[in-house]
Order: sequence, then structure tokens, then C-alpha cells
Amino acid sequence: MKIAILVMGRLKDRYLEEGIETYLQRLRLYCPIELIRLKEEKKPNAASESRSVQIEGERILAQVGEGDTLIALSEEGRRLDSQAWAATMQASLDACRGRLLFVIGSGAGLAPEVKQRADILLSLSPMTFPHQIALLLLAEQLYRAWTLLKNEPYHR
Repeated sequence: MKIAILVMGRLKDRYLEEGIETYLQRLRLYCPIELIRLKEEKKPNAASESRSVQIEGERILAQVGEGDTLIALSEEGRRLDSQAWAATMQASLDACRGRLLFVIGSGAGLAPEVKQRADILLSLSPMTFPHQIALLLLAEQLYRAWTLLKNEPYHR
């Protein structure tokens, strides 16, 4: 079992990078995890944004293996509490033949093709976050789910 997080673009803030790395290191105590960063397309104006999202979508889908379970973070995704998320993650891990692959799009969102390919659309919150903060939140929630599954005290 392997988990990968694919995120568009680079982190600009060191404090976010430190927080993300903290949770990824904690997660590595339970399972292998890989962070994949893909180049974000420039979006000089609203007219070019749609084409940029499509190009990003092609890059994302090129990273998805046949046996991968794709979980795309999207504002219209399912909203789960921590207990339900841990159970969903366990069921996904049990059914997965490849990687459990999480995808965080750029600020412009995910291409419709990525959402259609996704096995699960997941929302972290009804609020909108920059993708760097979404990555930090996802890393923390993955760690929280593992501790719930292992009946460890972190969740309390």
C-alpha cells in the first residue's frame, strides 16, 4: 500500500512547507507516502484559464496508474467528519490495487476530466483554501485518519 499526493505548483511559504513535512514524516511511520509536484500553468487572464486547467488536467491524468484509486479534492466533493473519513480511507486502501492518489488542483481548480476519473471527490471544507493550505490540511487529515485507525490518542 502506498499513498501519493499530487499537487499543482510549488509552495511559496516556508512555514507551510515545514508543517506539511511534519505531517508527512509522521505519516511515513505508518505507510510510504510520496509528494508529487506538477508545474502549474500560467493563467494570464480569465480567457486562458480554461485552457490552462485543461493542460493541468492532462498532466494529472498522465500520472494516474491503472490500479490507482484517485481521490480528487474539490469543493463539490463529499464532506466527511474525521471518523467517516478514516473509515472511507481504510475501505479505499483495502480496495486499491495501486496507489491511493490524492490530487489537489491549482487555484483555478481541477479539469472536469480529472473529476470524472476520480473514484472519490472529497471536500476538506465548504470554505475555499489556497492549494498550499489544502495540502497542509490534507496531510494533517491523513495523519489523523491513521491514528484513528490505529486507535492512537492523537484524535482526542
